[in-house]
Amino acid sequence: HRLRGHVNATLLPPTCSLYFQPDSLLTALYALFALEISGESRPEPRCKECGRAITEGRADRQYCSPLCKTRWTERHRPRRHRGAGVGAAVRQRDG
Repeated sequence: HRLRGHVNATLLPPTCSLYFQPDSLLTALYALFALEISGESRPEPRCKECGRAITEGRADRQYCSPLCKTRWTERHRPRRHRGAGVGAAVRQRDG
């Protein structure tokens, strides 16, 4: 009951595998604990950008490729407004 409303389930194409995404670290720990005591295996890691299974590398890897990491970073980078920064402040003072 503790996990209800805190874990989002997504069906990923093309393999139609079920992917669970917890909303917090505590929820992730509860979910892993529930899997452990039920005898189920840990869910395979998925790429944060495209959702593909990560089969190689470190267990805590978050992206399937450098391209996916770059794409995710670009989409989540704070946008800077044109004219912002030190140069804009100097122009405003001088102007």
